[in-house]
Amino acid sequence: MLSENKEYMEDAESSDLVQPARDVFLALFSDIADFETEEKADAFLKQAVCFKDPKVLSKLLAWGRERYEKVVQIVARQPFFAHTVSDLGDIMEPFVQTTILPVYQDGEDLDLNSSVWPFVTLGR
Repeated sequence: MLSENKEYMEDAESSDLVQPARDVFLALFSDIADFETEEKADAFLKQAVCFKDPKVLSKLLAWGRERYEKVVQIVARQPFFAHTVSDLGDIMEPFVQTTILPVYQDGEDLDLNSSVWPFVTLGR
């Protein structure tokens, strides 16, 4: 988080520097109470005493690992297959953008109630 005391915070657009990271956390952890809203996410992240705060980082890493392991389960079933472009779009949606109640391939419930696009680097 950027401190409000910094000179660059005088520029209204500088608050946009935080938004991409917040969007990633909100996408990955939307089912966790601390990330239900931007305000709650900001409150959680502001608990950190420094950018390497071990308490906050350990929680983020643990939650990230859980999500990553579930994504690996999904991707292990490659290739994704669909009969139409629309169906393929539905399959890929949770991997490329924030989706409300995402449904992953085969509709299998992996207890992933959030989109996982922050883990995706390339889709063909």
